[in-house]
Amino acid sequence: MGSLAWLATAQDDDGAEISRARLRGLSRGHVVEGASDTSLLQAIGEGNVDAFERLHARYANSLYQFALRYTGDPAQSADIVQDTFVRFWQQRATVRPHTSLRAYLFQSVRNAALNAIRDGRRRDWLSHDPAFVAGEQDSTVTTDAALEAEEERARVIAAVRTLPPRTREAIVLRWAHGLSYAEIAVAMGVSVETVKSQLARGLALLREKL
Repeated sequence: MGSLAWLATAQDDDGAEISRARLRGLSRGHVVEGASDTSLLQAIGEGNVDAFERLHARYANSLYQFALRYTGDPAQSADIVQDTFVRFWQQRATVRPHTSLRAYLFQSVRNAALNAIRDGRRRDWLSHDPAFVAGEQDSTVTTDAALEAEEERARVIAAVRTLPPRTREAIVLRWAHGLSYAEIAVAMGVSVETVKSQLARGLALLREKL
């Protein structure tokens, strides 16, 4: 479903349907291909639907995979991401990320996912992440070099899964999603120094295991 389509039928904080009448006043304007997040944020703040749809297309899948590692539930994860974008649109005029828009979105999804499973059991962090499991079930690999690469990948995945939760979280955000130290700090709600410490700890533990 397109971002504007589900936005038009999403639920607001009071549970009332957002009617298309509430979407009046939105603008459509040309958004340069590869526009920065900062440019998109500015355009979205002015009600530019094209910019919002571009942002949704850029991050929705990564945010869904991120939420899925917490919840283990595809439907719940999709709802979390949808709700995140709806809230972002509703608050578009006042959203001012401290570091980056990407970090703001990951932080929002993380907080929503943790709230959703607060009373439930936390799922395996990597079992639903294509960035880590894409090669685990590939039965078409035939060359010795490819097999060795898959075996090495499996060893890394197994080792990452044994890391302490917070350390594992930092490692995944850094190397699976490419967030900067500052962005990871925002997403995890910790200081940059804590992020660096967790990453250093994680790398040290991985070296011991690998």
